[in-house]
Amino acid sequence: MGDSNTIVSFPKRTACEIRPEFAYPYLVPSRYTKERPPVNFTQKTYDMRFEEHPIGRKFPVVDEHNDNVQSFDVLDSLRGITQTENSTTVLDDWIHTDKAQLGLHVVSFKDTTLVTLTWLHTLLDAMGRQALLKAWQAVLEGRDDDVPEFWGFDFDPLAQLGAPLGEDKTTAEDKNTPDVKVQEKQQGSPSPASEIKKAPSGRMLYVPASYMARLRTKAMNDLTSLDASQITYNTSNSSEPKPFLSDGDIFSAWLVKHLVSADATLLESPPVRPVIFVNVLGMRDVLSTSLSKYKVLIPRGTAFIGNAATGIVSPFSLKQFLDMPLGHIAARIRKDLVEQGNREAVEASQRASRIEQQTNMAPPDAQMAPAVFVVSNWAKAKLFEINFSAAVVPRTDNQGGPVGKPTTGKPTYIHVYGTDKRASGSGVGPGGIGNCVGKDARGGYWLGGICSGGWAERFEKAVLSDA
Repeated sequence: MGDSNTIVSFPKRTACEIRPEFAYPYLVPSRYTKERPPVNFTQKTYDMRFEEHPIGRKFPVVDEHNDNVQSFDVLDSLRGITQTENSTTVLDDWIHTDKAQLGLHVVSFKDTTLVTLTWLHTLLDAMGRQALLKAWQAVLEGRDDDVPEFWGFDFDPLAQLGAPLGEDKTTAEDKNTPDVKVQEKQQGSPSPASEIKKAPSGRMLYVPASYMARLRTKAMNDLTSLDASQITYNTSNSSEPKPFLSDGDIFSAWLVKHLVSADATLLESPPVRPVIFVNVLGMRDVLSTSLSKYKVLIPRGTAFIGNAATGIVSPFSLKQFLDMPLGHIAARIRKDLVEQGNREAVEASQRASRIEQQTNMAPPDAQMAPAVFVVSNWAKAKLFEINFSAAVVPRTDNQGGPVGKPTTGKPTYIHVYGTDKRASGSGVGPGGIGNCVGKDARGGYWLGGICSGGWAERFEKAVLSDA
């Protein structure tokens, strides 16, 4: 990696649909070879500056003098430079080939390096990716002893998550078996996807620290009109507890509020149509502690390179959601996270899912199908703090001497592709997806918003007008 003014890191996610009746066995070769490598590694070099490349100049550049939200229409326009022609993209690319689950593509310019990771979501989640990148950084810096123990490479640490308690006589294996009659009814039910006429589209957003501060002020002011029983309090000072909302609570509420209001099809629905907010929760911290009934599944200090995430569900009606101020929605998100995110609640939720998987039937009226909005917040992974400076080679002058000091190896921009071949229309219901990639060195947040009905222009207009 040459001496670069910027390093642009590209975690790349491929989504897949996981069904309980299918299993995806992993084949680990007894010996890695050139034909069967542990990582699908590719590399390309351009003898030019990054901005001289026709796609390179499309990458988002933040206007640091603008303290409002900035929008970038780049969600799907950068692939030509960040992936190879035969790279893995959807599940079938792994199943029907003999490629490794993890892909790494490095593109070098005179002043910039692009790093693209490609993986199945069955392999990694945000915190698993953080563990991988931090271990990579440690090795680059010669700190091999700081690489944590690889937990669960030869067994499934989550096998007992949600397992039936001793008093429950039904076995976990029985509960994992879907009801055939329900499946047959599902196949004959109208699909709510029929109302989706446009392909999903979206925008990347940059939320400066100053704008986030204004959102926080607004959200906290909203709490003055909310019943105290619906507010979560910071009790670190027991004599003076204060209302608490995290940045994630606030920008998640803000993001989904705009995704809902931008969906013209959804807005034509009956006021009582369900709107379901799903807040993705990483379970590593929860599963690192034990209770009398539950043992530690992922010990602290170990690296679980896998998917250990669940969803915290906040149900609303369409009218209720549209009428609620920002702070009330954020408070609801926080309250549900506290109530559903502890070990007892997570175990109960996973136990219920073993029974209820694939038993929910689509309503006969597509306009009453729940509109599901999922938000995944990666800020905790601190991806913008990953530092590859140990791999940066300083430039030299004509005599071979160093020219200045190597520049930082921290990412300046992180882009995410969530590839799902269901996006053609079949299998996708109404709703949207929000993602916080993280907080950059300026203190601003990078957010992504995807509208399932293709309402990206309406979404962008709503976001930019909310100054």
